[in-house]
Amino acid sequence: RCRVCDRPDKEEQMILCGDGQSGCDAPYHIFCLDPPLSRVPETDWYCHECDKARGGTAGLPPPPPPPGARSVTGARVAS
Repeated sequence: RCRVCDRPDKEEQMILCGDGQSGCDAPYHIFCLDPPLSRVPETDWYCHECDKARGGTAGLPPPPPPPGARSVTGARVAS
């Protein structure tokens, strides 16, 4: 269930906080975030609380990679 709207549907648009070893593993719909994301991030994603605890930028996705760059990791999609 999404931590924001408490609905379990639209799993393909739900991401989990963290990288599987750090983060709280809480699920979030990408459209429930503030600001909402237009797509599932290609990199690990952390919720506001976990990102702040890590000294990051409060859950915002990183800037897009340069053209032609390939990602080797991706945000974990809820299943």
